[in-house]
Amino acid sequence: MSSVVQPMKSNGSQSKSALFTQNALALPDLRPWAAYVIGHNSTLLRVWQYLSWVWNGRLDTESGVPCSIEEIERGMHIMSDDIPERARAMLKLACKRFALVNKQPPTVPFGHENDWAYWFTDDESTGYPEWDKLVSRASDALGETSPWHGWYQLGVTVATFQKELFIRYKPQEFPSIQPVVRAADALFERGWRGVQEIDRLASYARNTPWMPTQQILAIVVETPDCYLTVDRDPSDISILLLRQAVRLNQQLRATLHEGTRVLRECHEESPLAELKPQEQLVLTSFQKSILEALNGQGLTKPKLADKLKCEERRLYKNGGIKDLMAAGLVANKRGVGYYRPDAPPHGTVQWYKA
Repeated sequence: MSSVVQPMKSNGSQSKSALFTQNALALPDLRPWAAYVIGHNSTLLRVWQYLSWVWNGRLDTESGVPCSIEEIERGMHIMSDDIPERARAMLKLACKRFALVNKQPPTVPFGHENDWAYWFTDDESTGYPEWDKLVSRASDALGETSPWHGWYQLGVTVATFQKELFIRYKPQEFPSIQPVVRAADALFERGWRGVQEIDRLASYARNTPWMPTQQILAIVVETPDCYLTVDRDPSDISILLLRQAVRLNQQLRATLHEGTRVLRECHEESPLAELKPQEQLVLTSFQKSILEALNGQGLTKPKLADKLKCEERRLYKNGGIKDLMAAGLVANKRGVGYYRPDAPPHGTVQWYKA
């Protein structure tokens, strides 16, 4: 950021340079956004490259790589005073080389035409060495010694979660959101305040680490309840998680780009009392009945409504199960239904842990 320039007095007025400097200092600090984008885009570039090749530019996939690189370069410009000149030059060169190889038709060995695993695991596949080098250069630019490393790491973890959702090897298994949660918690511990998504993720790192990925994302990005109240196939869950992850990325970018909403207030202690929904929630008699019904057992929506002798839609009205899930007192898992993490169904211990 610009240093303060002492104003030159002339006829009782400030100099133009002083006024310009004051205006510059009043601008929002975009360095958290820049660091996040450098981490996120460098990690996800390979996905955009793969999609542009496989889909031949359809659905606007041809713009994924150039737009991502343009954002990385803008991020470097914003952080020109925070990233060493040599590191910026090396990252810019890596972006240029990646963009060049992206314009070339990929060389596809026999049998790998539609094998996405090949493109993300074989270091000899077209474009992989250039992507690997770019990721390494981005890490060098904003390493652990950088004061902006936390935002860079958050971008990396969000992009890695998206990438792993896209290329997961076993359809029944999904990546954990915990690396993202831990990255957000690290930022919170360093004193960053004012970003709703960071505050919420940090609260789950401390208060409800067992909460399933789908439920954490649902609360952080405010996913409509209708997407979470029915059992779904793995393919449906995958699509839902991808949408949630994309929305999380979009919300973080939008908030950080505003700049002024990011407040850093460092304290010797960082109490999370205000982020503990369990302590804020005053239970209604109906919610107490729900918790009692789920004590030591999992129930699907119809069975829970039947046990409570109420209509199914009553569960989701104000003062019902929605608030209990937001507070982490109730969760939902496919094949089990609703359950209490603090009193899980008898005979089950490990499945509800993230």
